[in-house]
Amino acid sequence: MPSAQVTGSVSMAGAQIKGTNDTGSSLVADRLRVDTRLAMNSGFTTAGAVRLAGARIGGQVSLSGAELGGIDSKGRSLVADGLKCDRKLLLSNGFSAVGSVSMAGAEIQLLEVGDTPGSLPTLGDATGWTLQDVNGVIRTDRRAAAAWLSTQAAAQPWQALAAIYDRNGQSPDARWMRYKSALRSTKNTSKLVWLTRQAYRVTTGHGYYPLVALAWLVLILLVATTLTAVWGDQFTTATSTAIRADLASQMSPVPGRVPAGLCSTGWDVPCLDPLAYGLATAFPVIGPGHTWTPPDDSWTLTGAFHAMRLMAWVFAAILLAGVSGLLRKQT
Repeated sequence: MPSAQVTGSVSMAGAQIKGTNDTGSSLVADRLRVDTRLAMNSGFTTAGAVRLAGARIGGQVSLSGAELGGIDSKGRSLVADGLKCDRKLLLSNGFSAVGSVSMAGAEIQLLEVGDTPGSLPTLGDATGWTLQDVNGVIRTDRRAAAAWLSTQAAAQPWQALAAIYDRNGQSPDARWMRYKSALRSTKNTSKLVWLTRQAYRVTTGHGYYPLVALAWLVLILLVATTLTAVWGDQFTTATSTAIRADLASQMSPVPGRVPAGLCSTGWDVPCLDPLAYGLATAFPVIGPGHTWTPPDDSWTLTGAFHAMRLMAWVFAAILLAGVSGLLRKQT
């Protein structure tokens, strides 16, 4: 049937095609033109592959309940590359294929698959497909959809399904699908690009989960508070007149900086509070100010707090960019 033109509909419901050509196909309908419906359902079976490459169908294409029992030379049972279907493509109600279903560059108004993950046929090349909507388990179960798309190295099929989720008000599913797409894209990059994308993933969720940056800020808060609680007595502050007067009876001369372990209520600076110091380190914009610093003779502790403050500013900027929509989203 290559390049055939039918002004009405075509029905092969219940047909059994037992032969194949030399490439393993039982039905070759490349570039077929059908004005309305193409039916290959209700017990339709083949011994080989079905080819609909480049076909143009004005209505729906139904393979509901069809059994495609063979493959072509590339392991495909259904070749629908470049298929244009103005309504539904039905691969549901018991549809089965021993090989893959290829839909590269297909334009389908609505793709309907089965209601369980086990009913999904193996997906072949889907690069460049255009789907307006989907029905079945890939609409209701994003994990099943991601598993089905796992054969796709290109980001486009994932992004197309995410766009459908967006149009149907499933924003969390759309964001999750795009994140999974970015994860797969990362696997196919060079080592240097892989490292940079991994860094972006653990700090921003590839741009889709900016609240990851908030989790890092909380971690900095916990680490800074713990370090301050353990080594707080060694932190120092500049000696003021009030401090000098308070310590004059205890030591002479009073040093230029005094440790937190000597702090008393008579000082004109508040004694070191580990939680307040942790807040000031992790949230420098909104955290309370402080006059205490790590001991000068501990380069490790001093360096750790400098590094945490620097990271806190970076994560704060990432968080702000994320909530304002400025954060770049990777595909």
